[in-house]
Amino acid sequence: MNNYKIVVGVDVSKNSFTATVLYDNKKETFEVKSDPVEFEKKIKPYLKKFKQSDMLIIMEHTGVYHLKLANYLYENGYKVAVINPFSIKSLWKLNDRVKT
Repeated sequence: MNNYKIVVGVDVSKNSFTATVLYDNKKETFEVKSDPVEFEKKIKPYLKKFKQSDMLIIMEHTGVYHLKLANYLYENGYKVAVINPFSIKSLWKLNDRVKT
């Protein structure tokens, strides 16, 4: 199992996505329009600050909206996990049942 130093969670919508980067007890959030020009201007330079082997990018399966971003990142060597929304909902329900 890998221990990633940087995890990027992406909320994908039709026209844009919001990414939150978690690393070194820090959290940074940014929004980018959903087109290749914006990917080049904002995402690629930002992600190059980190080693690709230390990073995992996670996004929810959103029908077709996540495909452009997921493919772009994968083709550029990043580890991308696309999660089924039902799995996320089930995990939240399970987490609510755990007593502390």
